[in-house]
Amino acid sequence: MISSVFLENIFTWMGNNLILAVIPLVLSFFIFQYSLWEKHNEANVISIFFRVIHILAMLVFFVFLPNAPYTITDLIHLIRQIRDYKYFDLTDSQILYGLIPQYFIFIFLGMSCYTIAFRNFVVFMQHINLKKGIIVLLKITIPIFMAFGVFLGRNYRYNSWDIILHFPSMLQILFTEIKKPSFYFYIIYFYVAIIILYECLSIFYRTLLPNLFGVNKKGE
Repeated sequence: MISSVFLENIFTWMGNNLILAVIPLVLSFFIFQYSLWEKHNEANVISIFFRVIHILAMLVFFVFLPNAPYTITDLIHLIRQIRDYKYFDLTDSQILYGLIPQYFIFIFLGMSCYTIAFRNFVVFMQHINLKKGIIVLLKITIPIFMAFGVFLGRNYRYNSWDIILHFPSMLQILFTEIKKPSFYFYIIYFYVAIIILYECLSIFYRTLLPNLFGVNKKGE
């Protein structure tokens, strides 16, 4: 008999967090279309208006993007459920063959959303002829902001929309946290984890989605 904890994970916080992770993935397929950007490249009011809307949509994308790597931090629930396995009515077999694989799949899906979405952004940057050095710089720096988002979400329970609703308090927290050595460890840890998982999943998806993850004609 399957323990109820598996279904509770799926239909409560796991499901909610995956929905949030999927949002930037879906947005990336609409926003990062070169044809959409190229369509409004003329110097008139309508084109400028659509360019502004396009840029705002990109900002929304990046506001929601940290929800995808945030799934890594949900390993804390796995530790809790293994530690309190009696409370959750789990056997050793259920933990080994059910609970651990469930979390593995969950994190794999979350990071896949990040990898594909971010890759769409990188390809878009290539198509608009952004210099290779700038693209590399963006690939290096953007994960830092993702780590900030993960930190605020896990430790202070902020959501993506709180950047509008509670932006001053978020800045105040960051200014307070930068005085603590543990803050830098947290940011570096998740920064490295995000980059490594992105690169590993990129290699994996190059065979699964060659048109998206293959090296394009401009190279990378």
